[in-house]
Amino acid sequence: MFQDPVLLNTFVILATTPTAINAVLASKLYQLRTDLAVCSFILTTFLYLVVVFPLLFFLLK
Repeated sequence: MFQDPVLLNTFVILATTPTAINAVLASKLYQLRTDLAVCSFILTTFLYLVVVFPLLFFLLK
């Protein structure tokens, strides 16, 4: 299963992606703490773009 480098790289990228906007929508729908979901969405997206994406770009080349 993990002998295919394309499949392995796909799993790595999917595992490191930020929180989806769906978390914000679900928290709004069920009247939960939307501010926490928005903060999580913004923080994980920022960290992904600044830290994780450049690392993955150079490591998985």
